[in-house]
Amino acid sequence: MTRSTDNLLDAAVGAWTGASGEGDWSTDVEEVVASLQSQRRDYALAPRLAILLATPDWCNPDRPLSRLIRANLRHVLGVDVPLIGGSMPRIFVARPSVNGGGPGIVRIEAGFAVLLLCSNDLWASVELLERPYDSDEADRDRLLADLASRLLQARNSHMGLGSSASD
Repeated sequence: MTRSTDNLLDAAVGAWTGASGEGDWSTDVEEVVASLQSQRRDYALAPRLAILLATPDWCNPDRPLSRLIRANLRHVLGVDVPLIGGSMPRIFVARPSVNGGGPGIVRIEAGFAVLLLCSNDLWASVELLERPYDSDEADRDRLLADLASRLLQARNSHMGLGSSASD
């Protein structure tokens, strides 16, 4: 663990390969989050954003992977980390090699990957608009305007904070 003010950004990537199945996903997510924590090089940089990419078999609204990942990040890191994500047919991840060789490329046909960004100079806010197409156009426009207003308020609450600001 290093503490250096020279770094502006620290990034870690964790990946799980395998079909989602019907079992408990907790162990899979715990392994990925533990790998994110172990890859961090500068603990002085605050966790600011997590990006989740998952194959379609891991995307189940009745069993939200994102909720489980956020809960594990909160447990391991001690802070709530905004998470954004998406689904795609396959994922390619380049991970640092263990023995000093080139990067290890992982092709994920079924599974998920999480990128954790840590910085004292990056701020992220995430808002949710559930089922935007269940509304008519006028209601959707109003909901989107409300969402944009909430995001602007979140951004404005961070304005004026210097790079030494923490949460």
